[in-house]
Amino acid sequence: MATARKVERRPAHETVVDYIRLASERELYNLAVFIKATLIPKNHDVIILAWQKKLNFLGRQDTYGVTASLEEQKKEAEEGAKARERVADAMMS
Repeated sequence: MATARKVERRPAHETVVDYIRLASERELYNLAVFIKATLIPKNHDVIILAWQKKLNFLGRQDTYGVTASLEEQKKEAEEGAKARERVADAMMS
């Protein structure tokens, strides 16, 4: 009986970078769908850089809209963090 190898679990916004680097050109579509459908709270710039490097390596453009989606999520995350800061500051006053 084979024993299953224990895999360290990490948040999606960390593991997706590894999968982008390992993905074949055929797998990019599925990764694009996953990234765009997943709420990514942080690590946006690292994911964008990995995505763009992969596309450049393959000689492709971002026709899937992943970069735009991540930029939008980054903006939303930053706005949310600022709003939470304002609430925390108001509560401390």
